[in-house]
Formats: sequence, C-alpha cells, structure tokens
Amino acid sequence: MTWFRQYHGIVAGRQVDVYFYRGPVLEIHVATRLQTRLGVTRPQSDTRFFAGLAGRRPLTLEGPASDLMAFALDETWAHELLTARRAVESLHRLTALDGAFTRQQVLLRPGTFVLQLSGNRRLFGLGVEPERVRTWTDDLLQLAAAAEQLPGPELVDSLSSLELTADRVRGGNPHVALWFGLGVLVFFLVIAVVIAVVIAVLSSTGTL
Repeated sequence: MTWFRQYHGIVAGRQVDVYFYRGPVLEIHVATRLQTRLGVTRPQSDTRFFAGLAGRRPLTLEGPASDLMAFALDETWAHELLTARRAVESLHRLTALDGAFTRQQVLLRPGTFVLQLSGNRRLFGLGVEPERVRTWTDDLLQLAAAAEQLPGPELVDSLSSLELTADRVRGGNPHVALWFGLGVLVFFLVIAVVIAVVIAVLSSTGTL
C-alpha cells in the first residue's frame, strides 16, 4: 500500500477503524452516538499558539485533569466528562508520550472518538507493537462508554462537507489513486520517448 493502510472491524459492539498513513500518522476511530466536538491533549506551546490564532481558548481544568489541555464545543458537558474518573484515566493513558510518537491527542467529532498519533522519535522505522495498539483501542472504547453514560451535550454539531468528502475518499479503493498516479507517470514517460524519437529522426534527416 503506497499511500496508507486501513483496518475495519467490530470491537466490543462498536465499529472501529484504524488508518496508518504518511507522516507517520496513526488514527484509531471508535464509533459513538455523541454528536459534539472535543479535543484533548497534553499542554504544548504550539497547541496554544494555533488555538489562539483560531480564537479558541482551552478549558480551565482542575483536579486529576489539570495536566490536560481541552477544547470543547459544549464546555459544560466537557467539564462533566473531565471529572469522570474512568474518562480521565483513559485520557491520561491515551495522551501520554511514552512511545514512538511525538504527539498524541484525542478528538471527538460528531459520531466518532479519534485517537490521533503523529510524529516519529526514531530515524528509521516506527516500531508500534500490536499490544500497544490494543491498549489504546481499549482505552478509547472505555472513554466512549464513559462519555455516553453522562447526560448528552446540549451543544451539538454535524460533520462538515469537507469532513464528509474526506471520509468518502478515505473509504474508497486506495488502489485507484495508485493506478492513477502510475498512469500519469507512464503518460509523461511515453511523451518524453516520442519527443526524443522525433528529435532523433529530424536530426538524422537534416531537418533540424
């Protein structure tokens, strides 16, 4: 798979989708009935910087969640979630930078909890063990269950047209893009050969 790998299945009664693509980026998606938005990560200067550019401010968190940085559409609901013990324990493990990646963040978008891992501490190879991926998946499932036990958020949202298009493209056949790219490459190679042959013929006949 030149572009990415993807895996799909049902785990603990929920749809789970895993995507791995260049970056490197690993995304684990767990379906949920929640239709709101939330982002949680560890405090990082660039996160604050880009959030400031977008006019967003992080939630003020206390207690066990005070070492997390969170942004939410429904701040009241998010505060409830970030005081739930099971949810906070899962978020701590999901955002801990103790592996090969340099950034780990949890995103809730309408209908899906996403663990997004990006960056690479190693010069060669990534070295993501299957057991670690399973632990991340279990924690994401636990987080989704804990979140759904709370009263639902009042501020909800739906997927944007851009998100829907991205999901549709990613869910398509990845070989299409590969063969299209190869086709374009072959086309230009043929054109280059034809031009070279024409120049050679004209040169031999003294036309040039």
